[in-house]
Amino acid sequence: MRIWKNEEAEVIPNSKHFSSRCRDLPMYGGQRRASIGFRDCDFGDPPLINPSTDDKVTALQDDNHFSLNCLVEGNPKPKVTWRRKNTKLYWENPLRFHRVRYDMEGTYQCVATSGGFPQEAKDIFIDVVGKPYMEGEGDTTMISSDNGETVRLGCTVTADPLPSRVEWIWRNNYELETELDNDDVRIVTTRRNQEMASSLTITNVAVNDGGIYICKTTNMFGTAKRNIHLEIKESVPKLVIVISISAGVVLVATVAVVILFIAKRKGWICKSHLDESFDLSASRPMPPVPKYVYKTGTIDSGVEDLQELQEMYGTLKPRPPPRMEKKWESVGLSFSGLVHSTSLPPYSDGEQQHRHDDDLFDR
Repeated sequence: MRIWKNEEAEVIPNSKHFSSRCRDLPMYGGQRRASIGFRDCDFGDPPLINPSTDDKVTALQDDNHFSLNCLVEGNPKPKVTWRRKNTKLYWENPLRFHRVRYDMEGTYQCVATSGGFPQEAKDIFIDVVGKPYMEGEGDTTMISSDNGETVRLGCTVTADPLPSRVEWIWRNNYELETELDNDDVRIVTTRRNQEMASSLTITNVAVNDGGIYICKTTNMFGTAKRNIHLEIKESVPKLVIVISISAGVVLVATVAVVILFIAKRKGWICKSHLDESFDLSASRPMPPVPKYVYKTGTIDSGVEDLQELQEMYGTLKPRPPPRMEKKWESVGLSFSGLVHSTSLPPYSDGEQQHRHDDDLFDR
């Protein structure tokens, strides 16, 4: 934009904001015109955000390629940034979200600045829609409780649009599923903006109440669910009693084994049985050991010792002395210590015949 100026009049452009850069120009044709001088003044343009920009933009939850560009004109070229309204969070233009989440929904401002001009801004609301999202980490949660207590399970859902209801399903330890309602347990569901909170309460919980509880909800974009694994433990007093009894039994058994082992090593057990067996076998006094046992180690020699045994018990029959090379008629007669020869047992017919044959052979 140019403005011509002379000494009598001055023309100013009709603009709210302007900036001027002026320079002197030579006279026309190199000749000076009377009372007229020339100056060339160039005025800049303020930042102007494209008026066709929408006031509201929709983004899909979990979208990985969301981008929003703010178009601005001006001279000199303005600098454009994005800011979340009422915060100090800034992003470059275009605005990009690597993954859209429900917590990104809100009002953002396109801000344009240029030297010599005031800042220009426009508010744009980003509306995030999509399938329900369960708050928390992971799809499965583990909860444990003692027998007889009250258990409260809950899940929080964010979605746009909000689902009509939240379902609770119980899968028992036999993999059988049952949809729960207020007749079985206490279910409470609340709504606030784009958020739903549902809770399930079980009073006086028992072991057979254990299993997997599924919180499930659906809208036009899809379904979301979370598995809550509930484990019911036995009450602490019963567990302590069982452990104490088990420990006592183990302790008593250990002490008994140790006592039996020591008694056996010391000979305190089974000794009375041995004594009784000795008493039964020793009902009569044992005869004294013959004198010649110490020398020969046998009782087969000497007639006096045989006589002693016969006199002591009267029932023991002494063995006959060893046979000598004599005739059989004189056997037993040469030993005066015997009462008479008939005290020895007679030979049998076989032995006599064998003895007779030996004598004939000797001859």
